[in-house]
Amino acid sequence: MFVLVVDDFPDAAESAAELVSMTGCRARAVMCGGDALRAVAEEAPNVVLLDLGMPGMNGWETAQRIRDLVRVPQPVIVAVSGHAREADRHRSADAGIDLHLAKPADPAVILALLDRVRVHLAPRLS
Repeated sequence: MFVLVVDDFPDAAESAAELVSMTGCRARAVMCGGDALRAVAEEAPNVVLLDLGMPGMNGWETAQRIRDLVRVPQPVIVAVSGHAREADRHRSADAGIDLHLAKPADPAVILALLDRVRVHLAPRLS
């Protein structure tokens, strides 16, 4: 399973990618929306862990553009952001984001999510 981590803070991106790698998933960390789109064009991820408050192209726009780039199968897109008001969550849903987690996200929640996605994708990954 391939997980793309997108966060403009390098330490946050790298630590999330390390957490993902500990589960046996392949992980790639990128620092902006443009890099995320280039990564998705190279290889469609199964899961995207996406910061929303990035300079330039924010996470909501990045999510919409990922949805346009990847047709089938669509990745699970998870916002991991300090933008955690109810209005932010609605905006995430409108942008095609599947789940919205507030920072700092509990690593156990992320690991459980990856396990659920892995089980769901198991027939396609074997």
